[in-house]
Amino acid sequence: MKIALTAEGTYPHQFGGVSVWCDQLVRGLPEYDFELVALVATGVEPVRWELPAARYAVALHVGPHSDVDRSYAALGTYAAANGRDGAGPVRERYLTGPFDTADQAQWRTEVCWPMAPAGAGAN
Repeated sequence: MKIALTAEGTYPHQFGGVSVWCDQLVRGLPEYDFELVALVATGVEPVRWELPAARYAVALHVGPHSDVDRSYAALGTYAAANGRDGAGPVRERYLTGPFDTADQAQWRTEVCWPMAPAGAGAN
């Protein structure tokens, strides 16, 4: 079963009561597939909680966020072509962004596409 967990300004970006509850829920029910939707102010808030382990294909996107869809497309094509398109949300990890430099050519974003185990087939 897939469950969408929406957290506004809390898990996995802040510590505290609601975040503790969310983490206990996600880790305590491993038989369920949680898709975390974190509503935050800027989208570049640091992750404070270590999320449960998962397998990802990762592409380093260099440059402005306006064309990050190219990195998404390349990863999705790779995963589908290899029968490894996994369930769960695609994650972005901002290594260098607008809070670090105004020069968009310097921005670095890891796009992380969920991968199914080998031999599991596409979803």
